Amino acid sequence: MMLRILSLGDEYALSSGRYLAKTAKSDDVKIVTGFMTLENASLENHMKMMEEDAPVYRFEYNEEGSVRTNETEKVPASEIFDWYEWDYVTVQQSSGMAGDAESYVPFIREIADMIRQKCPRAEIVINEPWAYENNCREHLFEKYGNNTQTMAESIRTACINAADVADIKIVFPVGEAWSDARKENFCSLTGDDGCHASRCGEFLAAALWYEILTGNDIRKNTYRLPFVESDITAKLKEIAHNTAEKYSLHHR
Repeated sequence: MMLRILSLGDEYALSSGRYLAKTAKSDDVKIVTGFMTLENASLENHMKMMEEDAPVYRFEYNEEGSVRTNETEKVPASEIFDWYEWDYVTVQQSSGMAGDAESYVPFIREIADMIRQKCPRAEIVINEPWAYENNCREHLFEKYGNNTQTMAESIRTACINAADVADIKIVFPVGEAWSDARKENFCSLTGDDGCHASRCGEFLAAALWYEILTGNDIRKNTYRLPFVESDITAKLKEIAHNTAEKYSLHHR
């Protein structure tokens, strides 16, 4: 099996897929990952940059199945879309705005239409980002009353609504997996700032992506997260599996 996955978003989108190629390699599955990112960019920003085909994107790609990526700066969207014959293109709203349903419209539909024109064989996916921790000091967290659960529920609802607006059939429920992991409280999913993902948070997202995309049981995957106890890696895989099992590629 070989898949090529392109992710459009900000640094949080990059975090979600950082361990995907490495995890796949442990199953002798080749996944090429690409990330076209603009720091702190909203879907509205992405739409404008894509319409202008402005050379503003940072493009990172991984063909080798490692955690490290190749990087190039100031690349226009058209060049990235033509870089490979992409199988999937994920789209993510900027993390602080991800729970604001109005912030997706009409931009998600217009972005999806542009992707369909440029990458006609690719399936479009909305990536549902995680909510911040209650101790996060990011000012946009105030939109959700500085409450993790409120933010998580808002993001889930906004992503499902956006998928309906843009006729997108797949939503990666990363936020749902994070919520389940938080209930068990066995590791920290964020760094000290309470919003950016820790190594464990990144792996949980990638493990979920991997099982949904390939259908392979992530619990049987031999990849072990470096510098993390093996039982924690196993628990993250278990949660990713339980979340992925609820969803097929065409269910949300």
